[in-house]
Amino acid sequence: MTELERIAHHEAAHAVLTILAGLNVAAEGIDLAYTNPSTGSSGGLFGNLFDIDLSALKSPELEAQQQENMKEINLNGAIVAAGAASDAKLLGLAPWEALQEQPSDLRMMRDLLKRAQLSSSQKVEEAHIRSQLREAVLALQNPIFWEAIEAVATAVLTRSPLPGTDIETIAVPILKRFP
Repeated sequence: MTELERIAHHEAAHAVLTILAGLNVAAEGIDLAYTNPSTGSSGGLFGNLFDIDLSALKSPELEAQQQENMKEINLNGAIVAAGAASDAKLLGLAPWEALQEQPSDLRMMRDLLKRAQLSSSQKVEEAHIRSQLREAVLALQNPIFWEAIEAVATAVLTRSPLPGTDIETIAVPILKRFP
């Protein structure tokens, strides 16, 4: 497997889990030529994740909002972790090891937990991240979800950038086969 194929699957995994979450992939979609200026990492999916910021809240409002938003927080963490889950699957790595090799994804997961005030300690933060990563790994074990990831990855390899509407056109019919 080439590095470009790995990146295509990595970004496709983010996209497919975004669609499964009922969110839209942004119009820009996946661009394999994109380089993140802050990390130097290659490839990018442009999506619309749940934007939460509970940093101004205090107890008991904070706990209530955390509980109310926990599903979305964990779902978004799993979407971000999906790229590393794909890397682990393709490269035979342990998922945690694969995530450590994706500093921008790991930073996004940590930032989400900080904004949700769920990173009270390194141990708590790591437990949340590991749980979200497990969810992504489980999702990618589903053969229908993986088929959608492979279809999107194949398409983006032949025509990058691949717009969000094209990603949805490819993935949604496959995902509809999931019971």
